[in-house]
Amino acid sequence: MTSIFIPAFSYYSVEFDHDEEGAIVSMVPFTDQGRIQSIWGDERMNTVIPLDTLVTCLSDLERQLRFDLEAYFDIQLDAFIRHIPYSSSKL
Repeated sequence: MTSIFIPAFSYYSVEFDHDEEGAIVSMVPFTDQGRIQSIWGDERMNTVIPLDTLVTCLSDLERQLRFDLEAYFDIQLDAFIRHIPYSSSKL
């Protein structure tokens, strides 16, 4: 991610089937706006929000989740995360 390029973002979990249910949370960027989608949404909404706001909110969510997970499980994610396999698409 750079100040002029913000890629689409999707978060998957091992508890959910990627093909059947899709991403738990995803951000679909447009030029300077974007949309958040979730498999937990009750309705499909087409609301677009300024992209800088979405990136800030997703970054805040990531920080808060990290804090909550580390506190709840009494772990340090930096030491733990390297043991979790993942895949990343190359842009």
